[in-house]
Amino acid sequence: MNWAIQHRGPDDEGFWLSDGLVGKSFSGQDSTQKIKEMFPVLNEFSSKIALGFRRLSILDLSENGHQPMLTDDEKITITFNGEIYNFKKIRKELEDLGYHFKSHSDTEVILKSYEEWGTEMFAKFDGMFAIALVDLNKNKLILARDRVGLKPLFYYKNQDAMLWASEIKSLLKNEFLIPEINWQGVYTNFLFQTTLSPETCFKDVFSLEPASLMTVDLNDFKINKQFYWNFPKTNHTISEQEAVIKIDELLSESVKEQLFADVPVASMMSGGIDSTLITAKSKPYKTDINAFTIAYPFSEDEVKNASLVAEKVEIPHHIKKVTDDEILNKLKENIQHFEEPYSSLEVLMNAAEYAKSLGFKVVLSGNGADELFAGYSHSLKLDKWLLMKNFNFVRNFIFTKDGFSQKVKNYFSQDFMFDFFRQSQVGMKPIQAENVFKSEIFSQIKPNLKQFHLSETKDYSGLFLYDMKYSLSSHHVFRDDLSAMKYGVEFRYPYLSN
Repeated sequence: MNWAIQHRGPDDEGFWLSDGLVGKSFSGQDSTQKIKEMFPVLNEFSSKIALGFRRLSILDLSENGHQPMLTDDEKITITFNGEIYNFKKIRKELEDLGYHFKSHSDTEVILKSYEEWGTEMFAKFDGMFAIALVDLNKNKLILARDRVGLKPLFYYKNQDAMLWASEIKSLLKNEFLIPEINWQGVYTNFLFQTTLSPETCFKDVFSLEPASLMTVDLNDFKINKQFYWNFPKTNHTISEQEAVIKIDELLSESVKEQLFADVPVASMMSGGIDSTLITAKSKPYKTDINAFTIAYPFSEDEVKNASLVAEKVEIPHHIKKVTDDEILNKLKENIQHFEEPYSSLEVLMNAAEYAKSLGFKVVLSGNGADELFAGYSHSLKLDKWLLMKNFNFVRNFIFTKDGFSQKVKNYFSQDFMFDFFRQSQVGMKPIQAENVFKSEIFSQIKPNLKQFHLSETKDYSGLFLYDMKYSLSSHHVFRDDLSAMKYGVEFRYPYLSN
């Protein structure tokens, strides 16, 4: 399982095995020399609980940041993928409470936070994370994911085993899991270009939902799932001027926190507003910041804009031209890497590969701004839909089956905000998806997707939840993470901090 995701962490690996009472650390073939001197190399070994980890060293590059990491009494063990941006503030809080630290890593801050606050710590973290924590004192396993779902966490459970990993391809290596297709997941994937969380395209493989934690009792295998955060309901009225000042202040703070790393950092600048703003804001906080742009045959204007900005703020600017052949040559490999159907050209694959070739391990991205600030064209169609919805009865009088009639019928079948959101994605329409499946397979599918409905607020705040939860969490950042980690690069999102 660990070998299947070696691309996620090429710098070090570690293992921890336990019989449920005590645990023991092991090194792996790819562990650093110092770690191999500290722990025996793992051979075949049976155990009740096992943790494996691949490390991408970003903070505290020394062996002090090695994972799985244990508490002093060796009763609590953690594996953690991601970054906690406010870890210095939390560390100071813990030091004031009498805690001492051996490393400068954010992983140790999470461990000590758990000792002090238990699972209430998750609400305190500003960052992106997937965390697995084994507590032998309480005989519990805890899995948790960040507020927006920037870091993936998949799990599988049957009566004999519980498995989890950052990528499905790792789970598929385990003998407890016999891979089967979840056609319901495939159906939502065709409609939304992504399988709606918590489902995946694999039977009994689930995605832990953003802002949630799952506690597994290791005595009886009972699961308890809870959300530790929800999007706040806001009804503040502030002037445009106040909003401008506040956003400027918050974004500056977010950029400053996310530039923190013990390795070189670059900004991925497409030439659009979102990434340009982040690049310009980075310069005062990190004078050696670089920017790079990926150029496709259809993106000449964007590259020109990006170059002008780099010149203006005096930042070294790297441009990589990607040809059609380069994309086609790696198409099969990239499709397989994505684990689920995907209908788009993923530019981040090229971006991550190029960043790695330039020696950048951390990349700032403008992703998330379109969801936050209604940057998509479908946001502008909301009022029109609210008006046209009154005429949905028209669909009952459309009996012809030609393409245009079906299109009109589909348009007048948007009864809920959920339907409006679906219509605005560039996936298939329900009738098209149904036509793709054999009838015996489609009979297993529930086309009524009521369980995925979120807010039915008939204004932008209702649409915002769909954009954040299904467009962003299930779709964009999941693909971002897979693309970046394929090359051992970490993408960070200043627009998506707390």
